[in-house]
Amino acid sequence: MTNKDKIKKAIEESIEEITTVDDDIMGATVGVAQALDHLKKALNKVSLCLDKRQYEKASSLGYSDVASEFIFLQRTLGGLQSAYNQKQSLVSEIALKSGVGIYEEVEPFVDEVLTSSKVLSKEEKINNKKIARKLLKDLKFRKQ
Repeated sequence: MTNKDKIKKAIEESIEEITTVDDDIMGATVGVAQALDHLKKALNKVSLCLDKRQYEKASSLGYSDVASEFIFLQRTLGGLQSAYNQKQSLVSEIALKSGVGIYEEVEPFVDEVLTSSKVLSKEEKINNKKIARKLLKDLKFRKQ
């Protein structure tokens, strides 16, 4: 049995754990994206205040909204780091389970299975945004 076959067999045996890690990484990524969006909005408020020469209000926003959103971003990044550490640990376990024992040899095979490791094309990103906007529109309509 080749190393490739051993790795693929170990991955098949670990598919539930891989799916859990994948979900955790994607969930944490969504949290980071949300935190970034909130931080950008808070920074835009500060920028608008500066444009209007509302220095006291800009300063206040810096200590409240911006600081709060930055802390939120740090926490979500911590969650993402934790999820990625789970992935690294799982790759190591699969390397040992397969008998190959070399992390760098196993990781590309695990990445093939992980949805969170796939880089989206520009077209896929555009399509995903369209789908998300439609879902959000549908949700807003249902709330009314």
